[in-house]
Amino acid sequence: MAETAAESLNRKRKLERASERASERPKKKPAPPPSLHIDAMAATGLNPTDKISAAKKGEDITVVGREKQLEALLNFCKQCVLAGKGGSMYISGAPGVGKTLTMHTMQRLLKRWQGSVGKTSRIVTVNAMQLNDPEHIFTMVYKSLYPKAGDPPRAQVRSLLERRLKQSWAEEHHTTFVFIDEIDGLLSGSSTSVLYKLFEWPHLSGSRLAVVGIANSIDLTERTLPYLKQKNIVPERLHFHTYAQDDLKRILEWRMDKVAESTERGKETEREGGEAAATVHGENMWKVGLDKVELEPMAIELCARKVAAVSGDVRKLLALANRAATIAVRENRKEGAAGGPPGGKTLVDITHVMEASTDLFGTRSVCLSVCLSVCLSVCL
Repeated sequence: MAETAAESLNRKRKLERASERASERPKKKPAPPPSLHIDAMAATGLNPTDKISAAKKGEDITVVGREKQLEALLNFCKQCVLAGKGGSMYISGAPGVGKTLTMHTMQRLLKRWQGSVGKTSRIVTVNAMQLNDPEHIFTMVYKSLYPKAGDPPRAQVRSLLERRLKQSWAEEHHTTFVFIDEIDGLLSGSSTSVLYKLFEWPHLSGSRLAVVGIANSIDLTERTLPYLKQKNIVPERLHFHTYAQDDLKRILEWRMDKVAESTERGKETEREGGEAAATVHGENMWKVGLDKVELEPMAIELCARKVAAVSGDVRKLLALANRAATIAVRENRKEGAAGGPPGGKTLVDITHVMEASTDLFGTRSVCLSVCLSVCLSVCL
């Protein structure tokens, strides 16, 4: 049916009114390049439970930037289980390079592997810096392995533990793993007897004890336990180098991916009436808008380059990202209060990272040079 003149005029007026309304709306910012979500509250920690929870669900897990070290540690533990023998390993590396995270992740992978091959073991994890006395580690291990035995007499706990271990090696035929984080905390003045005993037990006849010690110093065992070499029972070595720039970039991208996933799961949980998955560090993320924060690719690159140049410490990387995200959220809220465009995604760009770097490290000149190199690399 042919359109009448009145209908044509009416349709033309509707289009004109729609065009006028569109022109009155605040113009949207151009779509940002592909980026990843980050939560300013959640960025402060690389929590081992992120990967541990994945292990519980049976997902493939690893430690970003520490795949080789994870494989080496897991293979060491597998060999102890399969051979039915004890062993010892010393893990070294600067603070913030993923030693403890790798240990926790490996423990979950080890349990999964043991279930698939029909093996069992006992695992005890101790942080030596939390002990008031180095001798207390024997009490902690004893009570962890034999909780029904009661509190052993302090003067006898070392000999009691050794006796029970030897008995279990002969009767139970399973491996016992003792992981000691910050093992240098067991050094008491000039006394090294506790460390010597712990590294000697795995090499006794019939031993099924595996001891893994973790500390920062690369030469702790050689410097403080020279007699281990004379007895030919030097622990295996596994060193964690500082994170390179590419590793830090991958870690930050992985972390933001996980935050985005947990945020979405939290929203679904809240809609279904749940609470646990909807909260990060005690604060509901989407109610304060932090789930809408994003890091631009150049900001990610600058974070990685800055921390790689300073220390390679992943904790400083996450602190820098957290600070930059907080600055961006604060600016966005000010713009909203001043009549700026409300809502939408808050972008974290290199200016926010530069300001955060100055706040945390106080090196604006270095940050500017790193920023310039990032811009040049992107342009080229």
